Amino acid sequence: MKSWWKKTKKHTISSIVISIVIITVVTLIVVIILGYHFDWDWTGLGPYTPPNSNYQRGKTLWDWLQLLVIPAVLAIAGYVFTLMTSKNERRATEQRSKDEQKAAEQRSQTERDIALDNQQENQLQDYLDRMSELLLEKNLRKSMPTEQLDKAKSLKEAIMPDGTKHP
Repeated sequence: MKSWWKKTKKHTISSIVISIVIITVVTLIVVIILGYHFDWDWTGLGPYTPPNSNYQRGKTLWDWLQLLVIPAVLAIAGYVFTLMTSKNERRATEQRSKDEQKAAEQRSQTERDIALDNQQENQLQDYLDRMSELLLEKNLRKSMPTEQLDKAKSLKEAIMPDGTKHP
């Protein structure tokens, strides 16, 4: 539920920002068109009257737009840069997390394999110890040749815990 709310909230903020930008641009276009059509002097889009010693023209809408366009473009560029940077950092963090999780799973699997090998080695050693005890203490040596017991022990010693054989 939280992730849905975060996505909805993020989209809502983006939608509001985009809506404000679109409304502002449309309003400016309408004012510019109306300023030309009705010859509004305050827009600065009507006929130009050059300043002279008796007359200094006041600031017009066009003058204010020229003053505000550069900061607005810089602010939007900064916002887009910040947005892209945070998105890339988020992706990198997610990838790092996935890589760490994969490495942890591999370590865990390796530890399980080692534990299984140790368990099998201990079971084999217990079996050989019991067989030796039976053969030596219970006088079962006559029924089983000693060569087979020696062969089993040497085979056990030749096999390492990781399943490979000694050369």
